[in-house]
Amino acid sequence: MFVRRFALGTALVAGALAVAGCGTMYSTPPAAPTVSAPAAPTAPAMPAMAKPMMLGNAMTAALSAASEVPPNASSASGSATIKLDGDTLSWSVTYSGTSGPVTAGHFHGPAAAGANAGVVVPFAGNLGSPIVGSKQLTPAQIAQLKSGLWYVNLHTAANPGGEIRGQVQ
Repeated sequence: MFVRRFALGTALVAGALAVAGCGTMYSTPPAAPTVSAPAAPTAPAMPAMAKPMMLGNAMTAALSAASEVPPNASSASGSATIKLDGDTLSWSVTYSGTSGPVTAGHFHGPAAAGANAGVVVPFAGNLGSPIVGSKQLTPAQIAQLKSGLWYVNLHTAANPGGEIRGQVQ
């Protein structure tokens, strides 16, 4: 398409010069029309995807009792929406059906699904659904998070080791 446009533009310029050269004599030759070649079409920029675990800066986690290590019999469920903006992590965790009030909640890591790890970022303040918050992370923490090595865990009195859990993806 670029070649056809360029050829058409070149033909128009040549024709205009030929017409200008015919007929009346000028004391100073007319200036040649300036035609710039059309810009080559460019494909839209593709976002860099260094790790398949993260699309852009949005991540999620689906929380369930089956994801706990070891699993438990709770029928509770939840979800987390996680955003990484520069070095600032923000989250919103919603849940329902827990055996009682949530007594603690955290990001744990680094650990793959099926493995346990220590607390990395505790949730502060009101632990009623939704739990919202933000925290500045270190470069090492960002790398772990982007690699899918963090999980969200909500604890209750009946399940102090964790009632529902979800790997951040």
